[in-house]
Amino acid sequence: MLRERWFSLYLLIASALLYFLGAGIARYLGYVIHWNLLFLGLIWIYSLQVSATLLRSVRLQRNNYFTKGANNDDAQRIRFLAAATGLAFLATFTLIIYSQHLFSITIFGSIFTIIIFYTLLDAKYDFLIKLIETVFLTYVIPLLSFTIQSGKIHPLIVLNAFHLTFIFLSSITLEELSIYTNSNGRNQNSLVKYFGFRRGILFHNICVVFTYFSCALLLFWGLPYMIYLPIFFTIPISAYYLWKMNKNFDSEEPKWFRMKVIHTVLFFSILYLPLYGYWTR
Repeated sequence: MLRERWFSLYLLIASALLYFLGAGIARYLGYVIHWNLLFLGLIWIYSLQVSATLLRSVRLQRNNYFTKGANNDDAQRIRFLAAATGLAFLATFTLIIYSQHLFSITIFGSIFTIIIFYTLLDAKYDFLIKLIETVFLTYVIPLLSFTIQSGKIHPLIVLNAFHLTFIFLSSITLEELSIYTNSNGRNQNSLVKYFGFRRGILFHNICVVFTYFSCALLLFWGLPYMIYLPIFFTIPISAYYLWKMNKNFDSEEPKWFRMKVIHTVLFFSILYLPLYGYWTR
């Protein structure tokens, strides 16, 4: 299932912010930021994401490649060439980063294993695919950024990803809900197909609520108080958003565009506030 264009842009922006979040944590802990390595790593991340997404798109539509007309044929070739170009960039930047001894072959191997699974999994394993996306964005990207700057792994990266996991899962579920209703439930591989529409909304709402519970746990565990406390200022937005979301239970035509706009504001607010805190303290 190909993503809508807005969600692809959403993921690219979120990836950049999460990458700079990892570097911000390194700066907060006293490491010197090497800007050339910072942007080199960002290009590496984008090359990896774009290549994996395009290769997965080509693989899922391989039957159409042989059965449809020239337009589809050309589109498949373009995707494949773009993916190959991305992989060439990826190989080049991998050699540069590895030659600097910025992180071990174990980390590289783990990342490529995740990407291979993501590329090869069939669409019927939709929940596992979404889980891989969540882990990659909320854990792997900040970890890579931090490791490039420090050469080490710090538990603060894992703890910081705790609340981001829930809010990102709510983003994915919202996208799945909108696709499910727009296709009138015909998408057999949708995550919501397994949950059901009402349970999908319930799962989505629980993820939003657990975002704040996890932030409270972070404060309880001793993470920087003035960095994570501002996240609770977004609770009024969340309350309004959940109230509107619950109205979609019985709505025949849910206003998904409005819900996506509100959720986008909520998601990037929760992501940006700790990012700003780590870079300015």
